[in-house]
Amino acid sequence: RYLMTLLVLGIDGAAREYVEEATERGLMPNFSEVLDDGAFGEMKSTVPPITIPAWVSMFSGLEPDKFDTFHHTELEEGEQRTVDQERWKGKMVWDILEARFGLNSVPGFSPVRPIEGYAVEGLPRVEDPDTYPENLDEELPPLEYPSYAEKQGENKREAFKQIFQKKRQVFKETPEDVDVKIEVYHLPDRTGHAAENRDQILETYGLMDEVIG
Repeated sequence: RYLMTLLVLGIDGAAREYVEEATERGLMPNFSEVLDDGAFGEMKSTVPPITIPAWVSMFSGLEPDKFDTFHHTELEEGEQRTVDQERWKGKMVWDILEARFGLNSVPGFSPVRPIEGYAVEGLPRVEDPDTYPENLDEELPPLEYPSYAEKQGENKREAFKQIFQKKRQVFKETPEDVDVKIEVYHLPDRTGHAAENRDQILETYGLMDEVIG
């Protein structure tokens, strides 16, 4: 009944200057092949230009002030709390289109809620994400991702790579009976926060190129 007609591959934190350098170095041969038949350019982000709300804005078509989310956390009565989609205004593309969606780690899709299709929870939930339908996790590799909060330097970057490889494995096992599949990887963004030099960042673009391939 369903045949996937659109794949959205999200690379969180990917910067044009790094993409261009990685392709020039030959680190992204698959992406270079895509560019030969595609389009490439800069897009204006949201204000503020951070993971949440930027991804939410992209999938809703609304600026942050329209769905009332400006960060992934906020202060409430002096306490810091995580912002989730239960307080958003407006609809997302999977609420609007008459299509079956597969969502893998889409930032802001937390907590999970029913959609036409399936979902693996995204940011701000990082470890042990939930799924919709609830029993989907029984069909997938274990969803417990390595903790990195207390790690530093190379140990933290290695944890990021382990999470990336586990997500690749999970995403490969998610159902294909959808019209639109959206999966998001955060390796370049996370490594960018913990890298000590440019080469460590560019390495992640090479790993992402394997996914593109």
